Amino acid sequence: MEQTVLNLPPASLKVKNTENHWLIWDIIRKKYLPLTSEEWVRQHFVHYLINHKSVARSRILIERKVRTAQKRSRFDIAVIADSENFSIVVECKSSEIKLNEEAAYQMQRYAYELKPEFLVLTNGLQHLIFQWHILESNYHQIKYLPENL
Repeated sequence: MEQTVLNLPPASLKVKNTENHWLIWDIIRKKYLPLTSEEWVRQHFVHYLINHKSVARSRILIERKVRTAQKRSRFDIAVIADSENFSIVVECKSSEIKLNEEAAYQMQRYAYELKPEFLVLTNGLQHLIFQWHILESNYHQIKYLPENL
């Protein structure tokens, strides 16, 4: 199965074909999942956090339920800072989907509920990264995630 080459460092991903459908290994949930374009992006970003930002696997949560003011949803990736605080929340989109206001609004709902220091919206090709600014009480766009998360 041909997948898009992403604007992320290469990752050693386990992919297999069973009965005419492709699966990808999730190193956090420790199981094979259907290989969708969004899952391709999610797994690359997880490997990026672990291998290039030195985030411990034990701090990464994937597709957990979160209740926002409007509905129940699931965030794609979160990194916890401690038992009560989130360091990062990442919203992943398929590489075919443009990062638009609807996707940003979804990310903002998670930010309101989870209050992470960093927000990332990515389709694997483009990455929008924001950091909470305490003095101004809002998020500012930054170019890169820092080294020590």
